[in-house]
Amino acid sequence: MQLDFHHGLLVALVTNTAVFGRRCASFVTGDRRDFGHHYGQTVQDVEVISVLRLAEVLSGS
Repeated sequence: MQLDFHHGLLVALVTNTAVFGRRCASFVTGDRRDFGHHYGQTVQDVEVISVLRLAEVLSGS
């Protein structure tokens, strides 16, 4: 349980710094465990998408 808390905290810190701090339009991640519930949503003006969705967007699907 302790590991999950620290892992979640680390993920939150990295995400906030790397994505939200830099004003990215999209956040592409394959980390379904931590971000899967946000796929297709916009969080703090950043769209969270899966790698599969990115491939679909790039291919025009």
